[in-house]
Amino acid sequence: MVSLCSGCVLLALDCIGYNKPGKQPCVMHADQSTQGPLRNQWAFDYSVGRVLNAARKQLQHQRDRIAWWQQEMDQAEAKLKEKGFEYRRHRHSLGEEVSIVGDPGLAKRVAECEDKIESHRLEAIVYEHWVRALETRGTEDVLSLRIDDIVYFGL
Repeated sequence: MVSLCSGCVLLALDCIGYNKPGKQPCVMHADQSTQGPLRNQWAFDYSVGRVLNAARKQLQHQRDRIAWWQQEMDQAEAKLKEKGFEYRRHRHSLGEEVSIVGDPGLAKRVAECEDKIESHRLEAIVYEHWVRALETRGTEDVLSLRIDDIVYFGL
């Protein structure tokens, strides 16, 4: 009888039980108990030039997204100003209170745009560093990348 860990059974044989404290790996993953699936150990060779071009594309993508989200925010802010503000009076035990309210949907959109601009700005900074670092290497030098690096650079 073949013994499978609960992770293999639950996730269509993609074992997760081997990395849990106190759990024994299933027979399919006994040799992977410390490193995870073998595919995480595979490496692929890419030239620095190819990775550099990919990093430049990723950097440009981040800059394009910043510009797009900035335009979206400008439009939402313009609509907010165009609509003006709404004054709401609220009565309570101590008297009356006035609150100034804009369009909550547009205010939410402006906040979303600000968040997206900041996240893409931070990603762009990271890719700028990668571009500078890769430019110090010969374009024909070879880098050994794992799958998460390949995905990160969009190769």
